[in-house]
Amino acid sequence: MTLTAPRTSAITFPDMAVYDADTLFLSYGRGQPGGYSEQGLFYSTDGGRTWEHRFVGGVAAVALSPNYAQDATILVSPVAYHADGGVFKSTDRGLTWQPSREGLRWGGDGATHQISFSPDYIHNHTVFCASLWGLYKSTDAGGHWASIDEPLDPSHGPSRPVFALSPRYSQDHTLWVYGYPGGKLARSTDGGVTWRWLPAEITPIAASEVCRAGGDCRVILFGQDRNVQNYKSFDGGDTWQCLEEPDAPPPTPEPSSVPEIPEAATWLLLAGGLAGLTGYLWRKKR
Repeated sequence: MTLTAPRTSAITFPDMAVYDADTLFLSYGRGQPGGYSEQGLFYSTDGGRTWEHRFVGGVAAVALSPNYAQDATILVSPVAYHADGGVFKSTDRGLTWQPSREGLRWGGDGATHQISFSPDYIHNHTVFCASLWGLYKSTDAGGHWASIDEPLDPSHGPSRPVFALSPRYSQDHTLWVYGYPGGKLARSTDGGVTWRWLPAEITPIAASEVCRAGGDCRVILFGQDRNVQNYKSFDGGDTWQCLEEPDAPPPTPEPSSVPEIPEAATWLLLAGGLAGLTGYLWRKKR
């Protein structure tokens, strides 16, 4: 999304983070501030009617702790003159910031473009981030980062990976990554230690847990191909169907390996992944 602010050139909104209907953060602008006070991270507690400036300079990504109401934790990835820092962290709703960069690549190549908290961050303190050159994981709330041995060949240059975490990460340790320029999707079920290539060239957008009225819960993965067509997968990315299709595709010849998919009307969609999907599609239209 792009708007034109008074007395400035076009300003972009690289990312947003929503905690509830009233609490949201919006990253605003790219590049050095250059006197443009509009750039930075902005905070609203009234659904976007009024805003407070919480970080100076362009911000490429912002993420809120799942336990934000209690721990007030935010991570941002700055651009321009702050980019060498990789990630900054606040534990007071953005009033003060500390670098969170140990283990991240230094310099412009270390600038991150995506940050995601583990859904069970309150217990496992796990966070993931992606930079131009790779995927990183922290298990101490951003104190230290370790490069993940993603399945993308670094000899082919920067991969700029895009990833999504399972809403059940603390139980299934699953994440998906799509990298450039290879254009392939892979899945890990052990927190990024090993990977399995998946057949579709689809970028993971978000994953959401959905539940039947009786309590049977499954994970749906959402993705997008190079033609900006949106898809959903009920089996962890092995097979896909168009987002608009109401029913799951027919079972494969090995039904034991394919989860049973109930009728769409029986699902109760839980918050989380769908919010990420909505935010991603909103940014794509900017």
